[in-house]
Amino acid sequence: MDGLKILQSDILLKDDAPGGMVEFRKSLSLSFFFNFFLWVSHQMNGQRFFVESVPISHLSAVQPFHWPSVTGIQDYEALKLGTAVGSPEIHLSSKLQVTGEAEYADDMPMPTNGLHAALVLSRKPHARFLSIDDSGAKSSPGFAGIFFHKDVPGCNIIGPIIDDEEVFASEFVIGVVVADTPGNAKLAARKVHVEYEELPAVLSIDEVLKAKSFHPHKERHLEKGDVDLCFRSGCCDKLIEGEVRVGQEHFYLETNNNLVWTTDSGNEVHMISSTQ
Repeated sequence: MDGLKILQSDILLKDDAPGGMVEFRKSLSLSFFFNFFLWVSHQMNGQRFFVESVPISHLSAVQPFHWPSVTGIQDYEALKLGTAVGSPEIHLSSKLQVTGEAEYADDMPMPTNGLHAALVLSRKPHARFLSIDDSGAKSSPGFAGIFFHKDVPGCNIIGPIIDDEEVFASEFVIGVVVADTPGNAKLAARKVHVEYEELPAVLSIDEVLKAKSFHPHKERHLEKGDVDLCFRSGCCDKLIEGEVRVGQEHFYLETNNNLVWTTDSGNEVHMISSTQ
């Protein structure tokens, strides 16, 4: 148990660590170590210099266990409306995913002499960049290149619905470093030194309302039926009022990455991405 306490103090994960699930990841690390300790202890059981044996109650953690084959059945009433609504259609990729045959971006082989990229991210929620010093990155092992917004040959403004984001910033994603290995790319990205002028940040819905910090002319809404008429008609059995705060954290199906290569002397770009 003392070893677990020491390991717990060595696992440094901040509450806002990328990927979230901080407590789960900490407990998972401790569980892996404890399982390894039990396995080694069990292997050494019977040695004359090893006096402590694994308790019987812990043996299930070190012995192989095979689940019997399982079957399941689902009863449902199919009320098909049109071509697919109400019909229990099978997800197109489900069979590949449950059998482990699905190929993701991280499964694709790297081309010969392929390079790895790591983003240079802002350390401030709202700031103006005063200066960017990339000399440390350029002298880093395996460094191959670094790119900022001025290096984007086309328009630097993008967006999934409204074009209001920058590829490489002036704001958050400062640039990208490429190197010969993922580790060297991340190391070089951390060596980019940025001086900031910090600006006031709006970080919650309450602060948005208080500051009246709204996007102009960007309202989007979905509407069906006449809500006011429904209230006036007296047909509402129950009215529920209050405030709901919702947070969302995705469980990643695959590692976030992209594989990009060019053909036709760089005139044609191919990409395999883990995005939707």
